[in-house]
Amino acid sequence: WILGVDIAVELSSLEDIAPSSGFFCYGEYFRHQSGKTYFFSQTMTVLSLSEGDSDTAAVTEDGYDPRLEESRQFRTMRVLHRLVETSTREIESINRELAKLASKDSLTGLVNRRLFDETFPKEIKRQNRSGAPMSLLLVDIDFFKQFNDIYGHLHGDDCLRGISQFFSKVLKRPSDTVARYGGEEFACIMPATNHENALKVAEDIRSGIEALALPHKGSAVSDHVTVSIGVLTLSGLIEVLPEELFNACDVLLYKAKQNGRNRIEGALFQKGGSEEICP
Repeated sequence: WILGVDIAVELSSLEDIAPSSGFFCYGEYFRHQSGKTYFFSQTMTVLSLSEGDSDTAAVTEDGYDPRLEESRQFRTMRVLHRLVETSTREIESINRELAKLASKDSLTGLVNRRLFDETFPKEIKRQNRSGAPMSLLLVDIDFFKQFNDIYGHLHGDDCLRGISQFFSKVLKRPSDTVARYGGEEFACIMPATNHENALKVAEDIRSGIEALALPHKGSAVSDHVTVSIGVLTLSGLIEVLPEELFNACDVLLYKAKQNGRNRIEGALFQKGGSEEICP
């Protein structure tokens, strides 16, 4: 129907293989509840049978086969086909780049909150299947509002970028996810990480950021930029909603702030009874 008389060009390769060929088509359909039928896909299997040598009578001495002569229409179709293929590849590449940009925080280059909210439930489900421990870290820059008030938002942006770059030095595993969750708040998902190791990573972050020695005259705890961290570890087969786990870790972060900042508060997650967090 599409090729018209040019179908002979497509069939010539089969004719060279065997004088007799047949085909079988298999299609998949879906009937919607509205009553409309949708066509999904189709496959075609071709069977060629030959009992002797291929018929090469049509080929001249110089190897020219008149059956392969393409019409102008056929050549145009081939050009259009290549154009569609090239355009499709370019569009797919652009879409992949756009997806990457949509999942990154433009200032820090870290994962943004949208991708974190997509990743977090998946990691919890994976933990529930394996039972391996998973830890969540919430990191907040101490007195960051005062930092912006004193040094200005441009220096505040530089501070955020510097801290974000430091995260990549501490959290090096491909499975770890570090996101800029809020203005000066960061969230770290650490699969297959027990509480002891999570606390070690948290201390590396806390002490490392303090060692950057970024001046902060507005801080009530130090002359330099510091962070407070909440560390929560989920282990065993405990079904928990993402917001439950996140809120429990947020309580630990708040506790770290209340207890003087520039410190870490950690706990294991425990569900049931009146207490959901246990030291």
